[in-house]
Amino acid sequence: MRRIGICLACCTALALGAGCDDRDPDITLMDSGSGDGDDAGMMMGDPDSGPMTDPDSGSMTRECEMNLDPFPAALGPRCSADTQTCLEACADGACINTCLMNDDTPPEMSGSVSVDCAFCIQYNQFYCLEQNGSADQVHAFNCCIEDNSCMNQACVDANCSAEQSAIQSSPGASTCLGVPTGGDFAVCFP
Repeated sequence: MRRIGICLACCTALALGAGCDDRDPDITLMDSGSGDGDDAGMMMGDPDSGPMTDPDSGSMTRECEMNLDPFPAALGPRCSADTQTCLEACADGACINTCLMNDDTPPEMSGSVSVDCAFCIQYNQFYCLEQNGSADQVHAFNCCIEDNSCMNQACVDANCSAEQSAIQSSPGASTCLGVPTGGDFAVCFP
C-alpha cells in the first residue's frame, strides 16, 4: 500500500502560497494504494512500514516516493455545489478555508479515514501536481514530513519549509495550485 503525507491544515497555504491555517494543525498520513477489501484504496498505512519493492523496476522505493492513484470515483462527490460556487469566487487562502470549512457534505469513511471535502481537494491537488511534472517535489515534501515525524504544522514549518516552497515553484504549480475547481478536482464536486 502507498501513502502520502498530507497537511490538510495547509491545503490553501500550498494552493495560494498563503500562510497556514492553524485551526486544525494535524497532518494526516493518508494511504493511497489499492488495499485489500472495500477501502476504496485509502486505508491508513503503517507509518513505519519502510521501503517497498517497485514491481516494475525491482528497486526499493519508500512509500512517500510513490505516486498516488486517481481519487476513487466511489468516494465522490465529497463537496457540495454550493462549495464549488464559493470556491470559484475566492481570491485567497482564507476564502478557500472558509468555503471548505462550511461544506455540509457528510464525510465518507474509507477504512479509518474520514474523507471530507477538504480531504478530496488536498488529495487531488497532490495527484495533479504529481501528474504535471512536480512528483519529485511532492515526494520530497512527503518524505520530509515522514522523516521528521511531523504531526503538526509547526513541525512542517520548522523542518520542511524548503520542500513546501519547492512545490509552489514546481512545474505543476501553475496547473494545480490556486482555486481548486475543474480538472483533477472535478471528482470532488457534483
